[in-house]
Amino acid sequence: MKSRPSCPGNRQLGVSLVEMLIAMVIAGVALAAILQIFSVVRSGYNDQVEMERSQEALRYAIVALKRDLRHAASGPDGLTIDGDSLIVRYRNNSDLPLRDCTNQQVDPNQMVTHIFRAQNDMLSCNGRIMTDRISGLRIERFYMDRNGDGRLDADSSWSGVENFPGDPQNIIGVSVVLDLNRITSDTPRPVSFSVALRNRILSRIEW
Repeated sequence: MKSRPSCPGNRQLGVSLVEMLIAMVIAGVALAAILQIFSVVRSGYNDQVEMERSQEALRYAIVALKRDLRHAASGPDGLTIDGDSLIVRYRNNSDLPLRDCTNQQVDPNQMVTHIFRAQNDMLSCNGRIMTDRISGLRIERFYMDRNGDGRLDADSSWSGVENFPGDPQNIIGVSVVLDLNRITSDTPRPVSFSVALRNRILSRIEW
């Protein structure tokens, strides 16, 4: 039996090994590019989330410190610095009980004592962690009223805690510095804000 001669137009269907290898290489390059783009996008998203968390931690710390410092009592123990701790004391002058920073009830006319401290990247009050990402807390500058009229003196500003001149009860304002940890740098970013000690100012004004 004679075999039929093959028709010139009848070609073998499918792909060759070379074509398959080329397709695999192209697919691998495309997949690697997609994974690289995904990694960059995800890293940017994580950085954005961490930045927002740091900003929220800073905002919370500033609000809490400002609230307490405004209420600082006019006596000598109203605002004190003890090493790396900032101690604020004031009396609950309202007719209703309030909550301190550890959520303990403070009855009317009762004294409140809050001890703020930044340790191990945590800001705490009376030993209870308030927020993270805060590695330092300090008073950078004091503002004074020596004549008792409720106004800042012309030379009111004093930098640093050491060798503070005069009576600490004359302090009616402070500049506070918080060290904020950043994911983009190993060096914390110092953030400062000033607070007027409202209770002390009001106690000096003649009504």
